[in-house]
Amino acid sequence: MIALFDRLVEATRIAWVSFKLYTVSDIIRGKSGVISLAGISLWLILLILPVSLFANPQIGLGRVAAFIFGGILVFNVYSVATWDWAWEIRKLINYNVLEYLIVSGKSPLMVYLGLIPVSLIWLLMIIVLGYGIVNVFIAQPRIAISDFKLFILAFTLLIIVVLSYALILASTILISGTSGAVVEIFSWILPLVTGGFTPLSLMPEPLRTIALLTPFSYPAELLRKTLNIYETILPIDTMFIIGYTYGLAFLTFSITLFKLGIRKTLKEGLKTLSAW
Repeated sequence: MIALFDRLVEATRIAWVSFKLYTVSDIIRGKSGVISLAGISLWLILLILPVSLFANPQIGLGRVAAFIFGGILVFNVYSVATWDWAWEIRKLINYNVLEYLIVSGKSPLMVYLGLIPVSLIWLLMIIVLGYGIVNVFIAQPRIAISDFKLFILAFTLLIIVVLSYALILASTILISGTSGAVVEIFSWILPLVTGGFTPLSLMPEPLRTIALLTPFSYPAELLRKTLNIYETILPIDTMFIIGYTYGLAFLTFSITLFKLGIRKTLKEGLKTLSAW
């Protein structure tokens, strides 16, 4: 019991230190947060303007704006999982932090206890920024949270799925020593083919079937439903049951794979990393 308490205290200490360091380095130091937000703003404007020019006027700009905002929300969660969470393993290796954690008997996942809250703060700022840009350049998105509890459950499911996805990408870095090609393929293709940008009911039947066979489509569909953007292709209770079953199984698999990657590292040493 005392040993468990000591481990919890140590994990909390590491999480708090990580949180402070990531907050300073990612958001405060060198005005990097302001510069990043300015870059994201320009990227969103360039992405949104063509959509507004070619959108079907019969749908209504408010509905189009809601579609775009939903896509921004899902895509940026994927981006955070890819570039903040999965890519962080590469940084820990390059800065010799991962070796220290392994040698000291601490799990590298403790670092994520401090990183994830910073990522969620950053994600919230991007979402607010995206909403403002959509509102200025197209129209006010026609969204409203129909049930706040269901919205929290849907967003939590999305975090579970993308955290699992990030751990799998991190595992490939540990096992193979390379990450860029895998990261690029998954970070760009997954949101497209699993309904991250488009409701499943509007996708071709074969692609819709493939999307439902993955855990990624369910949180995106549920978020659109709870934000009153679009109806789900299946009953909402069914979507939650399948989604959470899939999501938790996916998380269990990703943690197991990550542990295998750590064990492989202990046997063979760290790989020489390359971005591509």
